[in-house]
Amino acid sequence: DRQRLTIKTNHKNITSILLVDDDPQILDALEMSLEELGTQIIKASDGKSALEILKSQMITVIICDLGLPDYDGVALLKETVEIQPDCIRIALTGNAESVETIDLINIAQSSHFILKPWDYQSLLQTVRSGLDHVRLVLDNRRLTQVTQEQNKKLIKSYENLNAELKLGG
Repeated sequence: DRQRLTIKTNHKNITSILLVDDDPQILDALEMSLEELGTQIIKASDGKSALEILKSQMITVIICDLGLPDYDGVALLKETVEIQPDCIRIALTGNAESVETIDLINIAQSSHFILKPWDYQSLLQTVRSGLDHVRLVLDNRRLTQVTQEQNKKLIKSYENLNAELKLGG
């Protein structure tokens, strides 16, 4: 019985890439191509396992084969939108003519699609760009929250100073 998912951590890092393909050689090749990015790489060999992973841990980038035997790849990417809206979605396909680009963009909100066999540098750049985008979104949220908390403290300090001035005056 073949293991359905594999987790490999290269560095302690909050970023993770989920690779979804039913071909173990494709999963291994993708993993080798992306190892230098220093992110956690998680592999799933079917759509059901991928959904379990998406529901249980934060995924920064998902690279999903559109031709999964157990699950429609576009549907899986669409579910990713609902489960993890910040996750960057990249479609992987061996047949450019079968790619329904409109569905990928509008329904699955996929940012890119990559053809098999892929260009190594193009794959790295696409994934790097996705990782950077998610980091910026999360940093922006964190900084917005810090700013809101500081504004609340400033308003409270202003109100206290204003009350002290009225008492003293």
